[in-house]
Amino acid sequence: MTDRQQKIIDTALELFANQGYATTSTSKIARQAGVSEGLIFRHFTNKEGLLDAIVQMGLEEMQTVAPRVLNEKDPKKLLEQAIYVPIYLIRNQPTFWKLLFSLKHQQPGMAQKYDESDILARLKESVEGAFRQLNYANPKAETRLLLVILSGLVSELSDEDQMHQDAFVNFVREKYQL
Repeated sequence: MTDRQQKIIDTALELFANQGYATTSTSKIARQAGVSEGLIFRHFTNKEGLLDAIVQMGLEEMQTVAPRVLNEKDPKKLLEQAIYVPIYLIRNQPTFWKLLFSLKHQQPGMAQKYDESDILARLKESVEGAFRQLNYANPKAETRLLLVILSGLVSELSDEDQMHQDAFVNFVREKYQL
């Protein structure tokens, strides 16, 4: 990726997350990034293509931390790692996660692309397998509950300081006796 492409992506991410996808024009992105609007179209085809590139980058980031969960054999440690993944991601990519949560309302199809990604499906399967190994009565429902908790954690605590985030993570760890 060229420096200009990265600048366009960074600018679009910031504007989409803070001003909304629908209200951010490609001309505004171009102006703020210091490039021509034509360059955006040349590299990303259209605004949706630019958003898709941003979501792809988020998926790539997820793939860098997923092995912490996917490679863990001990079910309790696997669940503990699964709890920490969203905190790690939000601390490293807070603007992306702000955008992703806003997309659930603004662009459900694009958010769904992330939710239905292969990496997220593999993580869900691993978590469900851990609950199964730990003899939970309904591993599928327990997995869904944990994901809802973690989603809420990321959404609600994204603007909180690290101490509050850690306190809530510890609460979730205690809930599952990890």
